[in-house]
Amino acid sequence: MPSFLDLRSELAAEFGDSYGSGPLGAKIWFVVHHWAADPPEGTSPRDLSRMTARYHTQTKRWPGHGYQFEIAPDGTIMYTGSVESIRANVAGLNHGVIGASLVGNMSQHPPTDAQIASLRWLRYESGLIPPLEVVGHGDIALPGNGTTCPGTTWPQWKSAVLLA
Repeated sequence: MPSFLDLRSELAAEFGDSYGSGPLGAKIWFVVHHWAADPPEGTSPRDLSRMTARYHTQTKRWPGHGYQFEIAPDGTIMYTGSVESIRANVAGLNHGVIGASLVGNMSQHPPTDAQIASLRWLRYESGLIPPLEVVGHGDIALPGNGTTCPGTTWPQWKSAVLLA
Protein backbone atom coordinates (compact mmCIF):
# COMPACT_ATOMS: atom_id res chain seq x y z
CA MET A 1 0.00 0.00 0.00
CA PRO A 2 1.35 3.44 -0.89
CA SER A 3 1.75 6.23 1.62
CA PHE A 4 -1.69 7.79 2.20
CA LEU A 5 -2.49 11.15 3.81
CA ASP A 6 -6.09 12.09 4.62
CA LEU A 7 -5.92 15.88 4.36
CA ARG A 8 -9.64 16.58 3.96
CA SER A 9 -10.20 18.21 7.38
CA GLU A 10 -6.89 20.04 7.37
CA LEU A 11 -7.40 21.57 3.92
CA ALA A 12 -11.05 22.44 4.63
CA ALA A 13 -10.07 24.21 7.87
CA GLU A 14 -7.40 26.29 6.14
CA PHE A 15 -8.94 26.94 2.71
CA GLY A 16 -12.64 26.16 3.08
CA ASP A 17 -14.66 23.45 1.39
CA SER A 18 -18.22 24.26 0.44
CA TYR A 19 -18.67 21.82 -2.43
CA GLY A 20 -21.96 19.98 -2.50
CA SER A 21 -22.23 16.22 -2.53
CA GLY A 22 -24.25 13.60 -4.28
CA PRO A 23 -24.71 9.85 -4.22
CA LEU A 24 -21.58 7.83 -4.88
CA GLY A 25 -23.68 5.71 -7.25
CA ALA A 26 -24.04 8.74 -9.56
CA LYS A 27 -20.31 8.71 -10.31
CA ILE A 28 -19.41 7.45 -13.80
CA TRP A 29 -15.72 8.23 -14.31
CA PHE A 30 -12.45 8.14 -12.41
CA VAL A 31 -10.69 11.08 -14.09
CA VAL A 32 -6.93 11.51 -14.22
CA HIS A 33 -5.56 15.08 -14.18
CA HIS A 34 -2.08 16.59 -13.89
CA TRP A 35 -0.64 19.78 -12.48
CA ALA A 36 0.73 20.92 -15.86
CA ALA A 37 3.80 22.15 -13.93
CA ASP A 38 6.57 20.43 -12.05
CA PRO A 39 6.63 21.00 -8.28
CA PRO A 40 9.39 22.82 -6.45
CA GLU A 41 12.15 20.37 -5.53
CA GLY A 42 11.89 18.94 -2.02
CA THR A 43 8.29 20.04 -1.33
CA SER A 44 6.43 17.67 1.00
CA PRO A 45 3.25 15.95 -0.24
CA ARG A 46 1.20 17.86 2.36
CA ASP A 47 2.58 21.17 1.10
CA LEU A 48 1.93 20.16 -2.52
CA SER A 49 -1.77 19.76 -1.70
CA ARG A 50 -1.77 23.04 0.20
CA MET A 51 -0.30 24.73 -2.90
CA THR A 52 -3.10 23.28 -5.02
CA ALA A 53 -5.77 24.30 -2.52
CA ARG A 54 -4.37 27.83 -2.33
CA TYR A 55 -4.37 28.11 -6.14
CA HIS A 56 -7.89 26.71 -6.46
CA THR A 57 -9.42 28.89 -3.71
CA GLN A 58 -7.46 32.13 -4.08
CA THR A 59 -6.75 32.30 -7.81
CA LYS A 60 -9.58 30.27 -9.36
CA ARG A 61 -12.04 31.24 -6.56
CA TRP A 62 -13.31 27.68 -6.25
CA PRO A 63 -14.99 26.63 -2.98
CA GLY A 64 -12.11 24.31 -1.96
CA HIS A 65 -9.49 21.94 -3.35
CA GLY A 66 -10.69 20.96 -6.81
CA TYR A 67 -9.93 17.23 -6.78
CA GLN A 68 -10.70 14.33 -4.51
CA PHE A 69 -7.09 13.06 -4.66
CA GLU A 70 -3.58 14.15 -5.57
CA ILE A 71 -0.59 11.89 -6.08
CA ALA A 72 2.93 13.19 -5.41
CA PRO A 73 5.92 12.10 -7.51
CA ASP A 74 7.01 9.74 -4.70
CA GLY A 75 3.61 7.99 -4.94
CA THR A 76 2.09 9.50 -1.79
CA ILE A 77 -1.69 9.72 -2.17
CA MET A 78 -3.31 12.78 -0.64
CA TYR A 79 -7.05 12.44 0.03
CA THR A 80 -8.13 16.05 -0.47
CA GLY A 81 -11.93 15.91 -0.82
CA SER A 82 -14.70 13.42 -0.15
CA VAL A 83 -15.41 10.95 -2.96
CA GLU A 84 -19.11 11.87 -2.60
CA SER A 85 -18.38 15.56 -3.24
CA ILE A 86 -19.06 17.26 -6.54
CA ARG A 87 -15.75 19.04 -7.07
CA ALA A 88 -14.19 21.06 -9.92
CA ASN A 89 -12.89 18.24 -12.14
CA VAL A 90 -14.55 18.41 -15.58
CA ALA A 91 -16.73 21.41 -16.47
CA GLY A 92 -20.36 20.36 -16.86
CA LEU A 93 -19.72 16.79 -15.68
CA ASN A 94 -18.56 17.20 -12.08
CA HIS A 95 -21.55 15.31 -10.66
CA GLY A 96 -20.29 12.11 -12.34
CA VAL A 97 -16.59 12.38 -11.56
CA ILE A 98 -14.03 11.36 -8.95
CA GLY A 99 -10.74 13.00 -9.84
CA ALA A 100 -7.08 12.38 -9.08
CA SER A 101 -4.40 14.86 -10.07
CA LEU A 102 -0.83 13.76 -10.61
CA VAL A 103 1.69 16.32 -9.38
CA GLY A 104 3.91 17.20 -12.32
CA ASN A 105 3.81 18.21 -15.95
CA MET A 106 2.77 15.13 -17.89
CA SER A 107 3.17 17.01 -21.18
CA GLN A 108 6.91 17.21 -20.48
CA HIS A 109 7.34 13.67 -19.10
CA PRO A 110 5.21 10.69 -18.06
CA PRO A 111 4.34 10.15 -14.39
CA THR A 112 6.74 8.30 -12.14
CA ASP A 113 6.37 4.56 -11.69
CA ALA A 114 5.32 5.31 -8.09
CA GLN A 115 2.53 7.61 -9.30
CA ILE A 116 1.21 4.97 -11.71
CA ALA A 117 1.34 2.28 -9.00
CA SER A 118 -0.50 4.57 -6.57
CA LEU A 119 -3.12 5.49 -9.17
CA ARG A 120 -3.75 1.78 -9.82
CA TRP A 121 -3.91 1.01 -6.08
CA LEU A 122 -6.30 3.90 -5.49
CA ARG A 123 -8.64 2.87 -8.29
CA TYR A 124 -8.57 -0.91 -7.96
CA GLU A 125 -7.48 -1.86 -4.42
CA SER A 126 -8.19 0.96 -1.95
CA GLY A 127 -11.91 0.32 -1.61
CA LEU A 128 -12.53 4.08 -1.86
CA ILE A 129 -13.41 4.16 -5.56
CA PRO A 130 -16.41 2.31 -6.96
CA PRO A 131 -15.95 0.47 -10.28
CA LEU A 132 -15.67 3.48 -12.58
CA GLU A 133 -14.24 3.88 -16.05
CA VAL A 134 -10.73 5.41 -15.94
CA VAL A 135 -10.37 8.37 -18.33
CA GLY A 136 -8.17 11.38 -18.80
CA HIS A 137 -9.73 14.81 -18.31
CA GLY A 138 -9.43 15.58 -22.03
CA ASP A 139 -11.12 12.27 -22.95
CA ILE A 140 -14.48 13.48 -21.65
CA ALA A 141 -14.21 17.30 -21.78
CA LEU A 142 -17.33 18.85 -23.27
CA PRO A 143 -17.14 20.94 -26.47
CA GLY A 144 -15.67 24.36 -25.73
CA ASN A 145 -13.71 22.99 -22.76
CA GLY A 146 -11.05 21.01 -24.61
CA THR A 147 -7.81 20.26 -22.82
CA THR A 148 -4.71 18.10 -23.18
CA CYS A 149 -4.99 17.17 -19.48
CA PRO A 150 -3.57 14.82 -18.15
CA GLY A 151 -0.79 15.83 -20.52
CA THR A 152 0.29 14.98 -24.03
CA THR A 153 2.08 11.84 -22.79
CA TRP A 154 -1.26 10.30 -21.59
CA PRO A 155 -1.57 7.94 -24.60
CA GLN A 156 1.86 6.48 -23.73
CA TRP A 157 0.99 5.51 -20.14
CA LYS A 158 -2.81 5.19 -20.07
CA SER A 159 -2.65 1.40 -20.53
CA ALA A 160 -0.34 1.13 -17.48
CA VAL A 161 -3.11 2.63 -15.32
CA LEU A 162 -5.85 0.32 -16.56
CA LEU A 163 -6.41 -3.05 -14.94
CA ALA A 164 -4.83 -5.61 -17.25
